[in-house]
Formats: sequence, structure tokens, C-alpha cells
Amino acid sequence: MPPLSCTLPRAALLLASALALSGCNNLSDWDREYACGGQEESSAWFTAEPVPQVARKLYATSIDLHLRADQVMVRSYLTPVIREGQTMRFSARSEAAWISGKFDRASGDLSLIEERTLEIMGRAQQIRTSGHYRCQPVTAAPRTT
Repeated sequence: MPPLSCTLPRAALLLASALALSGCNNLSDWDREYACGGQEESSAWFTAEPVPQVARKLYATSIDLHLRADQVMVRSYLTPVIREGQTMRFSARSEAAWISGKFDRASGDLSLIEERTLEIMGRAQQIRTSGHYRCQPVTAAPRTT
């Protein structure tokens, strides 16, 4: 009988192969990475001002988008996904920030809006960033047989 250390890796490999061949998991949607490029607009203002002075910037940028099962990872957020055919909607909220977005897998179009609250020298500042991007797959979907 071979030592236990030799049979465990072989058993794990056989189990993984059996699951992949059985088709019980559709791996094509499980793990995809996209590189997205587009335009963002960032606006910032102090919330306590009677008439907020809004500073706006428009710039080109790139971001990564990751699909993991029924979750999206974008920027520093990991959010659940609501699927509507080829379109995915997602959002997340914390005490000081929120994000909302929509990704169309067929066209590669991604739209995002994010808002954060920062404290700068004792004053609350809102920063809102919105953008539209075109995404291309970086990793191919795993093949299922």
C-alpha cells in the first residue's frame, strides 16, 4: 500500500476530474477576469457648505473586473450579482461608501457609480465617481466537456 501522502493528491485529482467530467458545475461563469478602459468623471464637495463648490474632473482610465460565481469584484468591492440574461447588476454599501454598476457580458459595456465620504481636516467631503468602460476578457473561460 502506498504511503498516505502519495494517495491524497491522487485522490483529490481524481475527484476534481470526476466533477469536471460530470458536468455538475458550469465552470464557464465561475472565474472570469476583464480589463476595462473608458472615461470617468469625478466630483468632490464638502457637505456642510451652504452652496457646495463642486470640483469636477474628466479623465481616461482602466480598471479590472472579476466575475466569481455569483459575485463581482471591482475596485475594492466584492458584491453579489443579479443576473438578467447577459446583463449583471451589482451594488454594495458600507458606512462611508457605496457602489452600483451594470455589466453587459455580450457587449462588454460596464457602467459604475461610486461615492465615498472622507474626513479632511475635520470636514466631511463627498467624492462621487461615475464611469463607462469597454471590457475585454483577460482570462479565457475554462472549457467544460
